[in-house]
Amino acid sequence: MKATSSKKGSTCTLTVEGKIDTMTAPELEEAVKSNLPKCDKMIFDFSNTDYITSAGLRVLVYAQRELITRY
Repeated sequence: MKATSSKKGSTCTLTVEGKIDTMTAPELEEAVKSNLPKCDKMIFDFSNTDYITSAGLRVLVYAQRELITRY
């Protein structure tokens, strides 16, 4: 799995490539945590993601909760 980030205004985009599973979800979580302080909105681009398990979905729920609690 590879995650790259970009920022436009207050919106961060995380582009994720490959598989997100139990082994790679911590990498996605780290990418989310390092970008959350920099943005008010977060877009996930999964167009090059082959597979995502519940471990990856947990990271997405975490990001959603963190962003929602700001408002």
